[in-house]
This record gives sequence, structure tokens and C-alpha cells, in this order.
Amino acid sequence: MLIGLITVFMIVGPLIFVGESLDHTGEPRPELAWSGDIPGLLHTLFLSRPYPLVVWIIPFVFGMMLGRMDLRERRVQKAMIITGGIAGVGALAAAELFPLLLGEPERGYGLLLTGVPHGQMPLWVISSVGSAIFVTGLLLRFWSHLSRFATPVVLAGQMALTFYVGHLFLLAALRPEDGFTFLQGVGVSLLAIGGCILGALLWMRHFRTGPLEWAIRGRWLELRPGASP
Repeated sequence: MLIGLITVFMIVGPLIFVGESLDHTGEPRPELAWSGDIPGLLHTLFLSRPYPLVVWIIPFVFGMMLGRMDLRERRVQKAMIITGGIAGVGALAAAELFPLLLGEPERGYGLLLTGVPHGQMPLWVISSVGSAIFVTGLLLRFWSHLSRFATPVVLAGQMALTFYVGHLFLLAALRPEDGFTFLQGVGVSLLAIGGCILGALLWMRHFRTGPLEWAIRGRWLELRPGASP
């Protein structure tokens, strides 16, 4: 079922995103801003920038699929390294090649063959997810050699949802209107990474889980009365 969902959204998600970015004349529509307008808010959350669920559901479902595998098995780790590496490099190469052969599209469905970061297009999604699987496979494969040095990163990973949401607020507060320069981006990234690791070390000294992780495990979210936690 999860593989089917990934396949469907990989095909349909970018198509919907591109279609929703155009009006009936084919010109780009202004991006809907966050406001008190509920239809506009839902449109922004599900169909338009910056994180449309119709596209971003793909890596989340992929993560659910990986979580159902026995990641301790060497064959699973090897498959992750090989397939992730091929997907990451292959999709990135294709994203660089297609514009050279076909020209750089500015709008419309030609964007489906591009790989601009956070462009919500298939090649970018495949390259990003593939790269993440490749790195995860490598870490699993050599974990016996790395585990002694990885405690701070492990603790931060146990608070991934909290830090992911927190970094969005950080970017919203710090990002200038014309975007970051390269050096500014590096600086903000290092600040965020260091803050996450330090925050995890301090938080996990006193609590067993992060605040948002705790919230989504609450009994009020159980689907049926009396379900086991």
C-alpha cells in the first residue's frame, strides 16, 4: 500500500502543483499567503508553496516504508546504499541534462523535467529521497564503528519533529526578503545544527522524548478506546 501511495503521489503530486501554479491563461498566479482566509490557508498547505502536502507526502510515506523493514539486515543496508546512490546521482544528473538538451523552462509543465531545490518536481524529490536513503544505509552499515561518537546526533534524531518545526520558525525569523547569500546560508545552517544538538543534549537529560514527539503520542490521539500505547 505504501509503495502504491508513493507511486501515485510521485506522478500526481508534481502535476497538481504545477497546475495549481497556473491560471486559465497559463500565467503564474501569485502565491497565496498565510492569512485568516481558510480556503487560502488550505490551498497553501496542500497544493502550493512552500511545503505542499501533495508533494511532501512522498518522503514521509517512504520513511514509513523503510520503518517497516529490518534495517539490521545487511542485505537491506546494501540495497539502501545501492538504490539510494543510483537514485540520488541519477536524478541529479538527469535534472542537469534535460535543461541543456531541451532548454530551461520558465513555467508550465516543462518544469517537471527540472530539479531545482525545493522546486517540488519529481527529479528533485527522487534525488533528495535517494540521497537520504544512501546516507542512512551507510550509517547503518558502519554503525558499529560510528556509534561511540554519535550520541549527540542520536539524541537530536529522537527529537526530529520538534527540531524540524523549530527550524521553520528560525528561518521565518531570520530570512531576509531577498534570501540568504551563500555564506549567510552556511552560517544559519551551522547555527541551526549546533542549536539542535545542544538542545537535544540538554533536553534529553531531563525528559525521555521531545515536546512535539510527546504530543503526537498522547492518548487523545488514539484511534480506538483502550488501544495499547
